[in-house]
Amino acid sequence: MNFDQSFEIENTKGDRIKVALSYYDAETLSIISSDPDVLTLVFYNVALYRESGDGHVGPAVLNAVSKFLGDFILDNEDAVLCFLCDSVNEVPVNRRNLKPHEFRSTLFSRMFDRYVKSRGIGNLVNRIFALSNDATIVAHFFCRKEHLPAVVKVQECLLQKP
Repeated sequence: MNFDQSFEIENTKGDRIKVALSYYDAETLSIISSDPDVLTLVFYNVALYRESGDGHVGPAVLNAVSKFLGDFILDNEDAVLCFLCDSVNEVPVNRRNLKPHEFRSTLFSRMFDRYVKSRGIGNLVNRIFALSNDATIVAHFFCRKEHLPAVVKVQECLLQKP
């Protein structure tokens, strides 16, 4: 993966989150699929890092993150954003006691839904599927509706990999 862009947002309590986008180059993507519809898109891995603090970041930070990501996908016509939600690290503010991957998946979905609803955007979709047999790794692909068939092909290829 190659680094493309990053964005940092900090709340008034000193909690700072970094959003990093890394794109999969054509060679890496061709390992997953050789389909021409897939290879015309640019897939970005989205990673969130806590740079400082240990408190609840709050809605303002999450809204800023979703705005950055939503604006990015709208500004880059062939972009597909990929989030992987896992259970590697606990989530500090998990009042519903969900498993970490469930919490992250729900959070990403709500951020996406809030962004598209608040802007009246009807051509973006959130494709969600489990990548592991025990469903502890959940993938989200945010894309334009017209790119959904290619994203489904990637999903099928990923689910066939051992």
